[in-house]
Amino acid sequence: MTAALYKIVAFAITLGVLVVFHELGHYLVARLAGVKVLRFSIGFGRMIWSRRFGRDRTEWALSSIPLGGYVKMADEREAPVAFDDLPRAFNRQSVWRRIAIVVAGPLANLFLAGRARFSDIPRACSAALERRTRRAIDTLDDALAVDSEARDIARTALGIRP
Repeated sequence: MTAALYKIVAFAITLGVLVVFHELGHYLVARLAGVKVLRFSIGFGRMIWSRRFGRDRTEWALSSIPLGGYVKMADEREAPVAFDDLPRAFNRQSVWRRIAIVVAGPLANLFLAGRARFSDIPRACSAALERRTRRAIDTLDDALAVDSEARDIARTALGIRP
């Protein structure tokens, strides 16, 4: 049961990191292109937390279903846009700017994957896992020190040579 819970939590954290980077890609390129961003949300459904920051008062939100996210931009096709903000509406941008904004999310994920692949992250994770395994083995050895046969059975079950 604990192993399954551990895997679920690890999956949720990994997915969360991917979603944040993906949405940050859209957000940053939209801001660079001069598009007004109304909301940056991680997750879908009912909002759990939200705050407004920045010159444009962009709403940063965390929602109840953390399986994705979105960046909501000013767009006349979705809702009326204030007259002063019309030049900053997504639908008023050139095709190339809109393409850049849309493609920025997947490119941010590719960048993250490349950084993770060619960095020390895999080695650090592997080293941390090895340290935890060694601590677990040492604890198991201490707990089973009285019965060497039980210790050997446990080590064999863990895939560790006695």
